Amino acid sequence: WVKKRAVRLLVPYYLYLFFHYSLWKLFPLNFSGIGIPKTGEDIIKSIFLNGGADSGWLVLLFIQMAVIFELYTITRQVKFIKYFYLITVILLTLFFPLFPQIKEYSRQVMFIPWSLILIASMWAAKYDFKHGNNKSIYLYSGIISFIVFLSVFSWLRFQGADSIRLIDHKYPPDILNLSYGLSMSLFLFYLWKKFLPVNKKTSEIILYLSQNSYTLFFVHFLVLDFMLKTTGSLNIVVNAPVIFAMVLTLSLFITSV
Repeated sequence: WVKKRAVRLLVPYYLYLFFHYSLWKLFPLNFSGIGIPKTGEDIIKSIFLNGGADSGWLVLLFIQMAVIFELYTITRQVKFIKYFYLITVILLTLFFPLFPQIKEYSRQVMFIPWSLILIASMWAAKYDFKHGNNKSIYLYSGIISFIVFLSVFSWLRFQGADSIRLIDHKYPPDILNLSYGLSMSLFLFYLWKKFLPVNKKTSEIILYLSQNSYTLFFVHFLVLDFMLKTTGSLNIVVNAPVIFAMVLTLSLFITSV
């Protein structure tokens, strides 16, 4: 299963690199090749997912998560292993902010904090299946996660941390970044469950976005590169609808081929 999953992750990634590199070479006035490897060394690193292309980290993370998921599934009945792994991961994630040098090994260790999100997602799916009508649990969980974020943020600021910007705590994600991201996700999920009408149309839209999120991830690099190169700048407020429409259109075309 892991091998099949790895192939399904790697093939689109390699196709994206080839396609983006070709566009950059063929249409240099429209594409700057942002985020793709441009030297022999970077190409080799991109192929083996240990550097090079900016998008390679997600591919490696998904492969790591596939392995973690398989091991977690195999050992799910052994509570000691499950809880030992969970406690170890939580402790390591808590200590990441104290060791900024860990950023040099981001790709090698990012599965540690991200596996917390995997476990939380598995718990949420299981809970939602059993108690789908209880929406408040997501609101309360989001509030707790946001309190954790505020506590860590305040502590780092009090300690005089080099940076408290979320982007500087993303690679690999530490407790500051994870608690913020998790709280926002839970709040949005709560709002969706409470206010968004669940019908055939909305279900189809959500299902499409979920099934094709991997394709959307690569396509958005192409669109951003094109927009930045042709306009010279990027106004998120003005360009966001255009970017979203272009990404969605390209993705619909790719998935229909």
